[in-house]
Amino acid sequence: MDEFVVNLADEDIRVYIKAKIFLAYTDTKIETELKDKMPQIRDLVITTIRLKKSTEFDGIKLENIRKELIGKINSKLTSGQITNVYFYDIIIQ
Repeated sequence: MDEFVVNLADEDIRVYIKAKIFLAYTDTKIETELKDKMPQIRDLVITTIRLKKSTEFDGIKLENIRKELIGKINSKLTSGQITNVYFYDIIIQ
């Protein structure tokens, strides 16, 4: 996925996350579907991330966000499923 910048839900201070996400899968049949549905998937990811606080991008809480994203993305796919969501180049400011 392309890089994205999203405001987070921290209450007393304006915080944003800048990150890239990689979607992992084992069955290449879903490549076309992922490409076709990327605008919907990107919107789903941004909507989900926007509801999180900066403290949730740490340790086990980040694993919970991964699981949530995997479930939401897989619910939109019909030709296969993603197996993981990897965050990289994360900046929270």
